[in-house]
Amino acid sequence: MSQMPGMIRPELMAFLGDDPIVCHNAPFEQSFLLSAMQQLKIAPKTYRFVDTLMLSRKRWRPLPNYQLKTVAEQLGIGATTCHRALPDCYLTYGVYTQLNEN
Repeated sequence: MSQMPGMIRPELMAFLGDDPIVCHNAPFEQSFLLSAMQQLKIAPKTYRFVDTLMLSRKRWRPLPNYQLKTVAEQLGIGATTCHRALPDCYLTYGVYTQLNEN
């Protein structure tokens, strides 16, 4: 497990490129990414983030909470698995897409 970040580094950096990063709760993701970059001794880079948490808070007041699953359900997107990297990516994509369509 400790070797895993080093193995994905080139692919991750190439994937991120200069495109904005769409996520739910950008401050958390920013800190996680910065920490990983520091651990891997990669020069910090400023990325643009699109935060579906912030967008959903502006759009709906009040919701019981603004967790990714709650926001997805508000948009009619089923959330079966949460807090797992790939399913959360797909769910965030669905939320982002729906927020931009409506």
